Amino acid sequence: MKWDRLKTSCAVCAKFMALVIIAPFYLKSASKRIVTSDNGGINRIDGLFPGLLLVEMKSKGKSLEKAYEQAKGYVEKLKKRPDALPRYVLVSDFQRLKLYDQESNTPDTPLADFKLADFSLNIAAAEKLATLHEAIKATGYAGEDLERLLVRILFCLFGDDTRLFSKPDLFSEIISQTRTDGHDLDCALNKCFGVLDMPFDSRPKNLYPEFQVLPYVNDALFKG
Repeated sequence: MKWDRLKTSCAVCAKFMALVIIAPFYLKSASKRIVTSDNGGINRIDGLFPGLLLVEMKSKGKSLEKAYEQAKGYVEKLKKRPDALPRYVLVSDFQRLKLYDQESNTPDTPLADFKLADFSLNIAAAEKLATLHEAIKATGYAGEDLERLLVRILFCLFGDDTRLFSKPDLFSEIISQTRTDGHDLDCALNKCFGVLDMPFDSRPKNLYPEFQVLPYVNDALFKG
């Protein structure tokens, strides 16, 4: 039963992250062994996306609070590897999900708390994503540049849906202010991505308010 849960955990982590949060760009380690005690005890992190997210899955009905405490223990051990240290912790019992930001002022308070059933990812949504992919590709993006841009957009859409941003539907609001012919869309996206990679104290004072309140993600996804 434990092995079945492990396999299911890895599959759910990979599919959930690929389709909803970060997509294949970050699928580097779906499951990872970690030393959890001084006597060499070994445990397994259900999902680790180095430098970004750690996932701990539990069986249906199990305590997510205990799952979070277990995940924090993994985070503590990972401090020995700064390149792998995740900013976010996601815990789930395959029904509910809680997301924590370890760099916030209240790291033990969930940034988001929602039910898996709340996600509206369906065939229609998948078709829209495929259409977006082809539309971006038609503008000249290809290969890694194409995938990076798509993942950045997915991240921002996820931020809108899960209150990751301080203002509801902030990314959608920014995009809605661009021209209908799309001529300034690339400029708006690049500005948005640039601000997400910019510490608050380094941001120009003349930024539009909707850009000024974007969070500082501090992750490789928005660099360059």
